[in-house]
Amino acid sequence: MKKVGLCLLVAMLVITLIGTTNAQGVKLGGKADSAKEITISGEIDLNTVYRDSGLTSALDATPAPGKTKSDTFITPRITLDFDIDVGDKVAGFLRLANRQVTNWTANTQPAGRLGANNTNPAFTQAYVKVSEFMTPDLSFKIGLQDLKYTLRQGEGAFFMDIANSRLIGAAPTATGAFAEFGGFTFHYGNIEKSNYAVDVFYGTIWETGAAHYDESLFGAHVDYKLPQGEKNMIKAILVLSNNSTGADPLGATYLDANLMTLGAGCDYWVMPALEVYGEFYSQSGDFGHIWDGAKYGAMKQSATAMRFGGQYDLSEALNKPDLKPYAGLSYWVLSGDEQDPADDNADFVSYSNVQSTLIAEDKLLGLGLNTNYTAIKIEAGITTSIDVNKDGKGEELGVKLLIGQFTMTEAQAYAVNAAAMYWGGAKLASALDDGLGQEIDIVTTLKYTESLSFTLGLGQITGMDYLTDTNGWSVDKGSATLISFDTRLKF
Repeated sequence: MKKVGLCLLVAMLVITLIGTTNAQGVKLGGKADSAKEITISGEIDLNTVYRDSGLTSALDATPAPGKTKSDTFITPRITLDFDIDVGDKVAGFLRLANRQVTNWTANTQPAGRLGANNTNPAFTQAYVKVSEFMTPDLSFKIGLQDLKYTLRQGEGAFFMDIANSRLIGAAPTATGAFAEFGGFTFHYGNIEKSNYAVDVFYGTIWETGAAHYDESLFGAHVDYKLPQGEKNMIKAILVLSNNSTGADPLGATYLDANLMTLGAGCDYWVMPALEVYGEFYSQSGDFGHIWDGAKYGAMKQSATAMRFGGQYDLSEALNKPDLKPYAGLSYWVLSGDEQDPADDNADFVSYSNVQSTLIAEDKLLGLGLNTNYTAIKIEAGITTSIDVNKDGKGEELGVKLLIGQFTMTEAQAYAVNAAAMYWGGAKLASALDDGLGQEIDIVTTLKYTESLSFTLGLGQITGMDYLTDTNGWSVDKGSATLISFDTRLKF
């Protein structure tokens, strides 16, 4: 069935391309209530991945002296987008995409609205947008949509990217359980004209298909462009979330999360070559309920998350404008819990999509860290042009080096553990090392054409002392390696 679903999606793509000479727009005639223009676009993303036995053993929690074999596989991601313009400031959007495998080496997925281990295509977005509603600066979207807010352009979301995150109650290694947001988003303001924009949203997550998880969100997000400089921004967000259906593996507890998250961040260019940024989030409310022997009592939530950093463009300092070299440094702290069932919960809960490292933070292929860790990251890179085709045009080549040091914010011990360090069990008597590892990544991207790019990623993490100390997991010498080669075609 998986192959049939992918074949059907590819067939649809081929038929579409054959039937239209221009994929940028399909002009339609007809009645006044029909679409005036439909723009078809999409992406074919083919990622070939190798993971050594150190990484697969950690993901499968294989106890020593056993070990999981290394694996090599391709994770295809095929996306078709349909932008539908019906005129009168009204538009629609559809996204058809297949699901990918998860980070379990057996490539199984938790049961979603399409069923377990199902990679068949489905509509991941389907909404109607009305612009200039009642006033020129007000618009709204209703339907299945993405909800993503980032501090810096071109990076993963530190707190909210619904389509690439998971439910509050989903186990961290269940990365196939990516969430979907169905509801309303109202947008007011124009960041270019009035220097501010406000979003107000309300909806439910995974309430749009056969599976009903009853996780709801209500919140607001504000963008404000500072008068000094075109790129200097202040952002703030308030989110109220609720999930009352999940099960908590801590023991005599049950999940009934009513969380309030308040956050703010600033992205500021001190000079044209130097960018500094930072964001901070505070989380409170009820995380769940716990049995004290006579009755259930509330388990309070008290968590924080922050990151601060800077990036410097070295082109002028090194007199290398053709290489565009840069260097950056950042510091990350996400609070963690001692995993004492009788205490409050301090694990920071988010809908994040941090993918800055290939192993430690990658949700799909790596360990998927998203809470209870402290990290220092050093990054450097260049962007230049090479004439691959010997035609004098030159193709863009980017090389990035990232070094990250990861430790647990709050050392935990587990009787049963998961690689992402989120849920826990009874404490072990022995003290554990809090080291999560030192990761080195080298990522090279060749932009062969405007539509086609190739990316080679090499990642290795060493010193995973916490994983090797916990239940005698078979992590080869406390290290893991991942190699990926990604081919991406946009059309």
